[in-house]
Amino acid sequence: MKITTIPFANPCVSQDFEDKTVVVIDVLRATSTMITALMHGAGEIIPVVEIEEALQQKKNFPPSELLLCGERSAGIIPGFDLGNSPFDYTSERVTGKTIIMSTTNGTKAINMANKAQELVLASFINALTVGKYLQQKKEIILFCSGTHGQFSLDDVLCAGFIASEIQKSTAVEACDLTSLLMLNWQQVQHQYSTLIKNCVHGKLLIRKGFEQDIDYCLTTGVTDLIPQYDFQSKSIKQKSLATY
Repeated sequence: MKITTIPFANPCVSQDFEDKTVVVIDVLRATSTMITALMHGAGEIIPVVEIEEALQQKKNFPPSELLLCGERSAGIIPGFDLGNSPFDYTSERVTGKTIIMSTTNGTKAINMANKAQELVLASFINALTVGKYLQQKKEIILFCSGTHGQFSLDDVLCAGFIASEIQKSTAVEACDLTSLLMLNWQQVQHQYSTLIKNCVHGKLLIRKGFEQDIDYCLTTGVTDLIPQYDFQSKSIKQKSLATY
């Protein structure tokens, strides 16, 4: 298996992902929140880049079936129903709903990878299952969303974790960055939570009162759910457990 890691979104173009299995990682907090929303019964998530696009998409759905969600600078977008905290996405709020979501980093990465053969979402909360699911794939891109176009420690540590899980049972041909991240994960796995809380993005969220979100997003084994992008509907849905 060939594994390549992309450390943040800015250097990429959509053609980089053609015919590959792409794993979008935005630990703090977009992919963690999307996974949680589907885990709690959301019907589908439509990821959009711009706020204006979200407002335009809103017109296509009855208000009772829709939640408009997202963040800018870690806070809820004015006029939207929910922000980007996974704790907002309870079963009571999201069951059966279509969610239109726009975030600073994660939804940008998802849309950038829209020429992939397959696109799934990962975070620490489902990384163990994602690692198992990917073991039979031929070529994988671990696509770290980053933060404001910059390298972000939370995403690359998760990429190293996933790659390490794959390597346990599959021979891999890793790019240099993936090899470095796997080696790094082996060295820091017992203190990764502390490291992430002290990274730029982690400290920003803590200052804004979201430390509980970080603790949740860094917990492993929360769910076996793997969200998958549906290229026809341009939305993210729950991948059937029977398929992996």
